[in-house]
Amino acid sequence: MYAMAGNLLNYMIPIRAGELVKSWFVKHNHGQPIAHTLPSVFIDKTFDTIAILAVLILIPFLAIRMTWPLIVLLGLLALVFVVSIGLIVLAAFQKERTVSILQVFFAWLPSKVRDKVNGFLLVFVQGLNLFEHHPLKLITAVLLTLFGIGLDGVYFYLLFVAFGVSFPFLLAMFGYTLINMSYALPQPPAQLGSNEWMMIIIFSLGFGLTKSEASAIMAFAHILTAILMLALGSIAFAVSGTGVLRMIFKGERIDAKST
Repeated sequence: MYAMAGNLLNYMIPIRAGELVKSWFVKHNHGQPIAHTLPSVFIDKTFDTIAILAVLILIPFLAIRMTWPLIVLLGLLALVFVVSIGLIVLAAFQKERTVSILQVFFAWLPSKVRDKVNGFLLVFVQGLNLFEHHPLKLITAVLLTLFGIGLDGVYFYLLFVAFGVSFPFLLAMFGYTLINMSYALPQPPAQLGSNEWMMIIIFSLGFGLTKSEASAIMAFAHILTAILMLALGSIAFAVSGTGVLRMIFKGERIDAKST
């Protein structure tokens, strides 16, 4: 429920504010400090990048024209995957070194602010060891992630079927996974224009689909996805707490103490 509300906010506001809102829900409804829940949110998004690894593994088995735009996109997403996984692995074996590396990026802050940030980084890195001594949970999380990638592929493949376009399932899953992973890069509100551009790069330039077919399918997918996210996200906000929306629109800090 929290994830659907956060995803809707990410869809509407291109600064990934939905990730912080997920932690606010946990704080508001379960009394857990935001600093203690953000590592779980980060791990959740890191597991999403496993889809990038799946995409890279599929490349040798698919007939894809590796155009420069597609190569650049794959390179950027692979970098996101390496950095995310690398941070979790480093935190598991070298907590102090991980904190020291992260602190370098905030060394320019005033001393009072820097001290607060450093304290948060320590809590954050400690929270990244969510699967320490719990290998079964790790395996389960990976399997559920792969299952989710498959469901995304089925969803997009059925759009091709609905439009009467003959297209292999693996290619549809590959392309849609790439589009989903592109959300890790800066996006306009509701991904307006960016999804269509990604569709052309991947399915038209890379897979040989005509631009008219690619544009029509993505336009319909965009509308359908927006409707589904708005419906489910609105229900999720109603159940989880709408107070965070008022705080965001008023410009208030959502990490302030709840009243």
